Amino acid sequence: MKPKTILAGFVMLLVVATAMGGFPVSTDAGVYLAAARFTANGHLPYLHFPHAYTPLVLALHSLLYFVFKQPPYWLFAAMQCLVVAATCVVAYATLVKKLNVKPVNAGLLMVVHLAAMLAMQAQSILLEPWVLCFVWLSAYCLLPLPAGKGSTFWGGVFIGLAFLCKQYGAAVFFPFALLLFWSKRTGLLWALCLGAAAPIVLCLLIWRGLGASPILVLSQWYAQNHQQLNTGKLFSLFTWFWGGKILLT
Repeated sequence: MKPKTILAGFVMLLVVATAMGGFPVSTDAGVYLAAARFTANGHLPYLHFPHAYTPLVLALHSLLYFVFKQPPYWLFAAMQCLVVAATCVVAYATLVKKLNVKPVNAGLLMVVHLAAMLAMQAQSILLEPWVLCFVWLSAYCLLPLPAGKGSTFWGGVFIGLAFLCKQYGAAVFFPFALLLFWSKRTGLLWALCLGAAAPIVLCLLIWRGLGASPILVLSQWYAQNHQQLNTGKLFSLFTWFWGGKILLT
């Protein structure tokens, strides 16, 4: 085994050990896990209690409460670390297979990426690692541009799923859409739009079937900064973007 490989492995183990101990738990974790516990007990977000975030990660966390009743915190942290690890795998595959980055260089980038993600997110139970995982899956499908219609559609689906993890995911749509628009590839642009819309529309239909109107759900998704804006409604395109934190990405 080469010395560089041994060194990289040691650094990764050190990063994991450091990330899993000594870093504070995010205050947002309490919000996410309380909402997951409410959901597991049969109280639906948006309908029975207000929730400012899109529901995909909430649903996954609520499954742990449903199965284990009182799951230990480390179980959620372990799930978070698995997502971070999966993100690194997809990112490495994207760099090497789609962008022709040398495996050694891609591996070093992934060590840095893993260090940053675990140091910030390992114990925090935040939503951003889930968003980033779907963003890299989308990039794997879409790169290098232009991809085929099927790959572009699935790239859009992963962007929609990134949005359903947290509203930041919507920001990923715009650079790819603009590139396809300026290159006059209308068919691919429609495939991207349909793919991105599919999981979001399906989510809204599910909540409609559960008794929550799409307007009610959307108003909570995009009004999470309503206290700063002094509004709970979408009065302008600016507030629509700002409420979803899209301009902050």
